[in-house]
Amino acid sequence: MAELINLAGVPVFGESATRFGGGLEELVHFLAQIYTLIIIAAAIVSWVQVDRGHPIVQFLFKVTEPLFKWIRELIPPFSGLDLSPLLALLLVKLVEKVLIILLVF
Repeated sequence: MAELINLAGVPVFGESATRFGGGLEELVHFLAQIYTLIIIAAAIVSWVQVDRGHPIVQFLFKVTEPLFKWIRELIPPFSGLDLSPLLALLLVKLVEKVLIILLVF
């Protein structure tokens, strides 16, 4: 019977923690994905003409600008090209991987 349940994709007994990777790892991954989408949205909004007073635009800049500002202090824009969103994406992915490794071991 356990084999039938397992074939149906339902974890059996203590298998759920190993099969789904644990709750904290998934939470870290989920939060990193959300912040990645916010960074991408903020970068796109910065390229187009939008109302800076719109609540969504203000939210995007409030959430991303501290990280972008810190990156710009380390690596200033050159030739009008601001690489802070790209570097922020790399940094978020790096922090995600390090946290997951620390949570696993």
